[in-house]
Amino acid sequence: MAVLIAEDLLLLLLDDHRGDLAVRDAGGPPTGSVLAGEAVLGGAVLLELDLAGAVQLRGAPGGHEVVVTPRAFEPGGVTGDPVLRAAVQRVDEAPRDPVELVARLGAGLPAALAGRLADGGPLRVVAGPVPGTFRWPAADVSRESGARRALWSVLVEGAAPDRRTRALAALLAAVGLAEDVLPPGPVPAAEVARRAASLADGCWPAAALQQAALRLRAQQGAGDVPGAVAVPAPRPTTTAQEVVGGLLGVFAVSLAAGVVTGLAAGLAEGAARRAAD
Repeated sequence: MAVLIAEDLLLLLLDDHRGDLAVRDAGGPPTGSVLAGEAVLGGAVLLELDLAGAVQLRGAPGGHEVVVTPRAFEPGGVTGDPVLRAAVQRVDEAPRDPVELVARLGAGLPAALAGRLADGGPLRVVAGPVPGTFRWPAADVSRESGARRALWSVLVEGAAPDRRTRALAALLAAVGLAEDVLPPGPVPAAEVARRAASLADGCWPAAALQQAALRLRAQQGAGDVPGAVAVPAPRPTTTAQEVVGGLLGVFAVSLAAGVVTGLAAGLAEGAARRAAD
């Protein structure tokens, strides 16, 4: 199986000790924070397919749509991984708007990827507070620490990113979490967020994730998301980025952060705990 960007992202988002997404049980009903986690992971899978040349964005009447390319089915390609194969099949069902695909590809991914990582070693499975639910605290933090060190090197020390680290930074920037997965350092959080946002320029899957986050926030505000909690006012805007040359428009990173405010709080708490350990 491939080592997925979405897996690294989930390791960064899960609380190492509690094994959940922002206090809520990631294996339980679709609460607001879990739906936000699904969107982030759906965006990661879409970006992975794009980097592999397995999908492409094309113009369509009234907007844009994502389609599968012949490269998706090449021997030794993305279909050799069960998660990516399922994603290709989902995309291949019909051309769809990229924002819609983020939600479709992310459905059920937190639990599915956590179970896969538990099989591979970085996580372990424990029973959740509700019968039939599970949590995934860290068993081996070496892979997570490696991803965090790579982000630190790029976003704090200014190193040139490799493709994988650029993808992680772009996805985190899309939902305003780049500064939350790193411990406090010599660079202000606002500057870390700005640097991450600059790495998302031209990345249409990250733009789709950002728009999906905005939609989810709007649904939460309207009370349409099962189990959703009230979303507080967004952080002050520090930067706005134009993504994909206007294909999907301009989205403020700080607004998207409102969708995952609870998730961000859990990450900040985890970062503080790690710094104290």
